[in-house]
Amino acid sequence: MDVMLQGFNDAYEAEVVERWGRAAFEASNQWWHGKSVHQQLDWKSNAEALLTRWREIQEEGHEPDSVVAQEHAAVHLDWFAAIPGTPMHDGDEEKSAAMLLGAADQYESDPDFHLSFGGAAAARFAAAALRSHVQQH
Repeated sequence: MDVMLQGFNDAYEAEVVERWGRAAFEASNQWWHGKSVHQQLDWKSNAEALLTRWREIQEEGHEPDSVVAQEHAAVHLDWFAAIPGTPMHDGDEEKSAAMLLGAADQYESDPDFHLSFGGAAAARFAAAALRSHVQQH
């Protein structure tokens, strides 16, 4: 419920505005608040499954540049692209790469993301796979 009460990206408003502009924040915020509570819960469940799958892939012993990891990296990009206001949603390849690399840095270094991924190793693995994806495309 904390996500619903707080809003999708309210906690990151300053960072989003600094990196991508006020319009990006407003677009994603309006998108989030336009969802019903059921839709928000579904989205949150899908996001948790996305991160859990990173941990599973890492624990299965795959390398970040393996086919399995790179297929999941594409799923992760599609997840970002579904959010209005993101460079991926807007089709801006250069800014999308920068956003993805920034997300990878956060996944790797932020203990909150370590928890979200189910451990630091899984978060670092996802970061490496996403960086590999950027380099390959």
